[in-house]
Amino acid sequence: TTYNIVYRQNADGVEILSIEGSGSEKANIPAEINGLPVTAVDPAYHSMVSQNHSHVIVGGTCTICGQTGGLSNNTSWSVTDDGTLVISAVNGTDGRMADYTDTALPDWNAKKSDIQRLQIREGVTYIGNYAFAGLSIEDISIPSSVESIGNNAFNGVQLTDTVVWLPESVHAVGDKLFEGSNITMLLYPASLSASAAALPSNTVKAKY
Repeated sequence: TTYNIVYRQNADGVEILSIEGSGSEKANIPAEINGLPVTAVDPAYHSMVSQNHSHVIVGGTCTICGQTGGLSNNTSWSVTDDGTLVISAVNGTDGRMADYTDTALPDWNAKKSDIQRLQIREGVTYIGNYAFAGLSIEDISIPSSVESIGNNAFNGVQLTDTVVWLPESVHAVGDKLFEGSNITMLLYPASLSASAAALPSNTVKAKY
């Protein structure tokens, strides 16, 4: 699918005024145009925008796609209409999420009943403590940009696909990572000690 984008450039960035075209796939919005960040898309075209972009959150809403969202340290989050929680690195930052506790969970926990899928996008480098605790989602897919994962990050998570793979980029994981979850197998790099990744007693751990 090919789209034509009409935009307006100013000193602070680029605002997309219209997206022209049609097709089965939604439009991918670039992070920059002419070296300037894309800061907004006209709301009339939000429904045509794919989720393959870094969210720009203003007042609890992404100005690129119109989805509800917010910030978590140097990452942004949104929950799409189809129930996907999307975590993206904020452009020009280290891509680290904030840490949470069992009594101070992330803001997206208020939409917990709507969340069915999790998409952590490339560029995120750290998954915070208790970040996704208690979610019921299809699977866990961790991008190769993630270097470390905090305590209890997936505590109590219930999965449809109960096999989890940690990429070679992950060099440190916190305590009780999957405690109380229904994970049945953890595949992890040989360079990583899985002793800190608390797992249910019937979980198989396998190095690769």
